[in-house]
Amino acid sequence: ARLVGALCSLGSVVVIYRIGHEAIGKAHGFLAGLVLLLTYNFMQIGNSTLLDIPMTFFVLLAMLGMVKMHKQGVTLSNAVLTGFALGLAWLSKGVVSGPAWIALVLTVLIFNRRWLAKTEFWLVPAIALGMMGLHILLDLLFAGGRFTEHYFLRQVFGRFLGGGPEI
Repeated sequence: ARLVGALCSLGSVVVIYRIGHEAIGKAHGFLAGLVLLLTYNFMQIGNSTLLDIPMTFFVLLAMLGMVKMHKQGVTLSNAVLTGFALGLAWLSKGVVSGPAWIALVLTVLIFNRRWLAKTEFWLVPAIALGMMGLHILLDLLFAGGRFTEHYFLRQVFGRFLGGGPEI
């Protein structure tokens, strides 16, 4: 069971390297990966069974897709990468992965409004929302809607909007 966490941790180091490499340069990418690898909490829980580890990997993968779209333009492969990463981040931990969506929206609105004119860009939300919708449908069919009821109705609407413990 810990193998998934360990692989996602290793993947996170590689993705951080790629983000640094794409955004600034190879040396900065190496240093970013090294800093992440040597971070105490990352080393301590990196091979655990917590779903935070896969979610972190998929959020970082979505960030890499956004950096690639910024540097290389919106291509089919960059849009598919970002869309699947956003969808898998949501499937890993639910609404906790929301900051990745916020980052995408802010990136589009502040830096790259021209993406909205690209057909390929619209694959990003289409793939991610399609994965989320398929998960909710399968949850309703095979689990009686338990995930949806628990994570959306109770946690999101009940706690955040209803003044629960998180507030």
